[in-house]
Amino acid sequence: MDITIKVKERNGEMYGKTFIGNKEQILPQMQEYIKDNKHHYIDVFFSSEEESKQFTYDELFNPK
Repeated sequence: MDITIKVKERNGEMYGKTFIGNKEQILPQMQEYIKDNKHHYIDVFFSSEEESKQFTYDELFNPK
């Protein structure tokens, strides 16, 4: 799996991070990265449609 999360700050600055591995390995890291950037605009890019179906919005943005 190869998933990139891009963040755009209000001042227009953009940055991102790519997560590589299986879902169990990268999900906690992705959740933490999203949590750390929750006050910015966030885009999640999957390398395939099949990968995108493995994650739900709540898993990424509203973890328990």
